[in-house]
Amino acid sequence: MKSLRHKLIYVASFSGLFLGFLIITFPFGLLKEALIVPLSQTIGQPIAIEKMSISLPPRINFTTVTLSPSDNTQDLNIHKLQVGIKLSRLLMGKLHLWSRIFYDPESRRTQQGVLTIEAQLPLSALNSTAPIPTMMMLQAQQFPLTELLRYGIQTYTNSPSVNLLVAPLLEQLSFKGLLQSDIKLTIAAGQLNSLDGKINLTLENFQFASTDPNLVIPEQTFELAQINTQIQNGQITIDPSSAFQSEDIGVGLAGTIQLAEPIRRATTDMKIDLNMGGAVLEQLGVVVQMALLRQQQAWNGQLTLSLLGPLLAPQIHTSQPTAPPQ
Repeated sequence: MKSLRHKLIYVASFSGLFLGFLIITFPFGLLKEALIVPLSQTIGQPIAIEKMSISLPPRINFTTVTLSPSDNTQDLNIHKLQVGIKLSRLLMGKLHLWSRIFYDPESRRTQQGVLTIEAQLPLSALNSTAPIPTMMMLQAQQFPLTELLRYGIQTYTNSPSVNLLVAPLLEQLSFKGLLQSDIKLTIAAGQLNSLDGKINLTLENFQFASTDPNLVIPEQTFELAQINTQIQNGQITIDPSSAFQSEDIGVGLAGTIQLAEPIRRATTDMKIDLNMGGAVLEQLGVVVQMALLRQQQAWNGQLTLSLLGPLLAPQIHTSQPTAPPQ
């Protein structure tokens, strides 16, 4: 027994020293250059990585990652990106991948400005051309959205599939805020009607403003900006507490979405309450009135949208409350 214990200590010591030797002598520079080219081609934008390393538990660390849009607009900078796998899940026949983004150098110490994404799928699913994860998770701790939203809008407006009616409006809007999220989804056998989990999203200090001099809208600060849902057997139930509320804008969400296979069989029964006032109503009220009410009668800024039927092509009914706005 004592001899076996000594042998195990020798094996563990040798393995640790050998792993340390590999980490010290590994040609990270060559590997970094080999990764940058395919990654840049995949997303269609140049990527720069200042430093790359490997550490335990098994993970790759990328320090100072920069994505540079091809139109010379502002870059997206990520202080640190970690990507790894959970070895314990491999023994169970599952591939569990995770990545963690640290917004700035203080994020690791304060745990603020951290975005974590995880996905898990059976090893047998790797033979599929489009494997579907059986578990997905996204957690954010006060992760700043300003640069991420700006980069997302830039990428969309420069894409070939951009909606030419929506793009000009998006380009004239700027957003700020911190993302607080707790999302966990599980799905069995790749079937949408087996989806279970929850989606809780909160935007703290959320603001948006228009940069268009012809669209005079004061900066909107949202005292409430959250979406809360529960999901069971493919039915997504949106809690009535889900709402966005600022001085001049109010949006309330409630209802259900029933997922199905194939997705064209999915259905929805939702209500969206819209309340606009002040400068927002003056500037955008006519646009909303013509697009949704399809009539020229006077509008007080309050509206309820009912979506019923197939999720991909629901029947949309509009109604206005008879009571005056609060």
